[in-house]
Amino acid sequence: MWIKQLKTTHALYEEKDSQYWRAKIVESNGNMKKLWQTMAVIMGEKPGCRYEDDDCTADDFAKYFLDKVRGSCRKKIFQD
Repeated sequence: MWIKQLKTTHALYEEKDSQYWRAKIVESNGNMKKLWQTMAVIMGEKPGCRYEDDDCTADDFAKYFLDKVRGSCRKKIFQD
């Protein structure tokens, strides 16, 4: 019974979150700077964070991605 209530509460939070961000996007009303600031928050970027072209190479990305996948696989293996 409590699991059903937990799922209902979770769904409610998801819906409220979605409504909030939709309203923020609509609020931008054609202001692209405001829209992209909102999108950056939705995607989890930190405010004021800027990336330079030489900050990250393709090799850096590949290493990050492989480390992430390997870590995820380890977690999955040890959970079972």
